[in-house]
Amino acid sequence: MDVFSDLREALSRSSDSYSVHQGKLYVNPKLREVISDIDEILIEPEIHSDKGGQLSLRKKISEAFLGKEIRFNEISICNGGTNGLSLVLQSSICSERRNVHVISPYWLYLPCVVSSAKGVIKEHSSLDQSGNLISEKEILESIRISLSDKSGLVYVANPANPVGNCFSLSFLSELNEVCRFYKIPLVVDHAYYSFSIEHHLCKEIPKIPYELQDDNIYNVFTFSKLMGIPGARIGFVQSSEYRAEKIEEQYRGTNYAPNSFSQSIVYHYLRNNELINARRKLFYENLMITRECLNEICVLPEGGFFAFIKIPKDIDKSVLLEHGIGMVSGELFGSGYNDFARLCFTSESPDRLASCYRNLIGLMT
Repeated sequence: MDVFSDLREALSRSSDSYSVHQGKLYVNPKLREVISDIDEILIEPEIHSDKGGQLSLRKKISEAFLGKEIRFNEISICNGGTNGLSLVLQSSICSERRNVHVISPYWLYLPCVVSSAKGVIKEHSSLDQSGNLISEKEILESIRISLSDKSGLVYVANPANPVGNCFSLSFLSELNEVCRFYKIPLVVDHAYYSFSIEHHLCKEIPKIPYELQDDNIYNVFTFSKLMGIPGARIGFVQSSEYRAEKIEEQYRGTNYAPNSFSQSIVYHYLRNNELINARRKLFYENLMITRECLNEICVLPEGGFFAFIKIPKDIDKSVLLEHGIGMVSGELFGSGYNDFARLCFTSESPDRLASCYRNLIGLMT
């Protein structure tokens, strides 16, 4: 049974296909060609699945990210990275351990996800008042002295969202040991995994670093960024087999289900490294423009899709919009960031991006 026949017919009548995500319209990356080459149906309509995803996809994810197909029992497929993070939080937070320690500025929607799990955010800033990075040693100590028997977990995004700095493996390893001492997990959000200076020359998806393949760590991933299809609503969590089974149990208690279309496209992308490589190439071009134009303006992003800029007090942020510079106000990313703004540099062409930066710098100087 070909579950994609109607979709292929519909797409054949359109020159392009689109995704709508967070109020923006995106052109999908040659989606018709992608689905025309899918030769394996991952979810059969006549068969019930209680594992949150067909076995073949979990094996392919395990092979791509862990290097061993046999470790598929460490993979929990979920309905996007946000859903995966929500499942992790719900499995880790209880009435006695509600504190969620996060490095700020943090992901825009993190407070909503933490709140839905009945958690309480405890911030640890990564920026000083001038917008400079605080050392990893200081951040580690800030988290260490604040942990207690009321702590439920520690959350960190790498690359950081929205600052764009990448934390060292030594920092993450030390942070994990601190978490282990307090018998709480470390959650690493890899929403922008492999979109970094470090990985731009990779010919395939880089494996999860060995230091992070630890039974005390939840690694949370989304595929929408890797594929360039916003709103694809499919991701996965990698953890120990025991923790993965707990995530699966919680997942089965929700009314979410990754659709077979998204799962099949992910499977196809994981078999064709050139698709993701092309996506990373476009990202890297804009990242280099950003680093060149914003030198000495802000912390230069090493990865991720954003720059986090301190705006002079005499500039009304509404003026930026009037000059074609779209930004999100900094107070949404944590306490003490009212003078900052987040800029997304991946949704524009290189020429338009450079023009926006010229306008921005002209207003700020």
